[in-house]
Amino acid sequence: MPLVEYPKSLMALNSNKLLNLVGLDFGSTTSSAVFARAAIVKDCITGRMELGLPEIFFKPDPIFTPFSNTQIDLDALKATLDLWFSKAGFEASEVDAGGAIITGLASASANVEEAKVLIRQKIGKAIIATASDPYLESWLAFMGSCQRSSVAFPDQPMINFDIGGGTTNIALGKNGFVSKVGCLWMGARHVQVQAGSYVISALSPYGHLLLDHCAIRKDCGDLLNKSDVNKIMEFYVALLHEMIGGQKVGPAWCRERDFEVDLNGNVDRDRNSEQKKTAIMFSGGVGELIYQFATNKGHLSTTAFGDLGIDLALAIMEDPLFREHIEAWRPENMGRATAFGLALHNTSISGVTIYLSNDSLLPLTDMPILAEVPANVSLDELTSILAQVARSSHGACIRIEAGLTTAVLVRELGAKIAQAVFEVRLPRSKPVIFLVVENMGKALGSYASNWGRGESTIIIIDELESRRASFLNIGAVHQGVVSVSYFGM
Repeated sequence: MPLVEYPKSLMALNSNKLLNLVGLDFGSTTSSAVFARAAIVKDCITGRMELGLPEIFFKPDPIFTPFSNTQIDLDALKATLDLWFSKAGFEASEVDAGGAIITGLASASANVEEAKVLIRQKIGKAIIATASDPYLESWLAFMGSCQRSSVAFPDQPMINFDIGGGTTNIALGKNGFVSKVGCLWMGARHVQVQAGSYVISALSPYGHLLLDHCAIRKDCGDLLNKSDVNKIMEFYVALLHEMIGGQKVGPAWCRERDFEVDLNGNVDRDRNSEQKKTAIMFSGGVGELIYQFATNKGHLSTTAFGDLGIDLALAIMEDPLFREHIEAWRPENMGRATAFGLALHNTSISGVTIYLSNDSLLPLTDMPILAEVPANVSLDELTSILAQVARSSHGACIRIEAGLTTAVLVRELGAKIAQAVFEVRLPRSKPVIFLVVENMGKALGSYASNWGRGESTIIIIDELESRRASFLNIGAVHQGVVSVSYFGM
């Protein structure tokens, strides 16, 4: 496939400061990082504010996720973070946006909360450390792996299988938008072996279930023979086929989140063309091995990583259906897809007409999105939601659906917000942030705050596309706009 270029319809604004972006991914097998910078730009076609072409200036080689027995090795984790940030030349206070995510078996570690605290202390307030979230992981992997190809071929449906050590995250998308996601407890490290052999050294809870399902009566210290490995690989490949309309083979414990699509039924028909066949791509650690082997760049000994990742990559390559797609399509970033998704695709830029009474109110982190309401939401519903904001620990967000298109609607919604805020006596210490699609921030904020005379903290961030999420972080003000990073989709 030809290299897909980024859009060139972006016009950079005069900027004294680029935004510093970071993506960190701590998975079952490996951990990776991406450090980038991007200017705030204006799309000369749509007029919307966006992040410009990012400059990826540091992407260290992935490392094995540090474990001590079954827990994350916190000392080794801290040392890794210190080394990465030192080589990138970053301080925590200089990070503007991005994210960190702990996935797969790492997210199931008994001390994952301590690891999140450690990461947060290192990377600062601008970004968040998030434990396993199937939708977010699948979306990030698709964006890091397929987004540019998906936009370049807008009529081409694409499925991305992000296969790591503990989970396989699945996403179906078209024209850069993800429409369906899923997650399987399928990965290379549920059965760990002594490197260079097939002697079992460790089994995850799902590893025990896997061996039982495949009728392999073995445990730690036992040797897997060729027939045993083939049974596991056949089951895993059949499980991938099930996700795209094949025969049902997987028991319920395999699924963290359901995903099923008819590979040939999920098509678009152009008036003058044949059906578009859904493209399949792979990312994650196993995905990287697949494309290394496909291009004859992989020369690894048996179980070199102490797991079944090499066997799984080869089994997928040997499958006739998957081989066809492996030869036809090539993703970006592969093993670093999630980290790239976090750094480059998880952040949006507001419009220039945000309503903010004082720049010192920002940044804000871990702000929950309580509801999405129409532009003509009733006063009773709005009052009920703001009562939840009043009971929150530090404020919350409300998303306004598209449709705020006239001055009358803006004035009516602003008056309802002002009345609801007054009725619930929303304290100033608990800001309420309204997220709107249209370029109406200042006008709506003026009405909602009673022209600045209100006693509550109201923030309006405009020109944000609607995106599924549970939390967001809002960066500091730069050039009259703010960055918004989404989490917990």
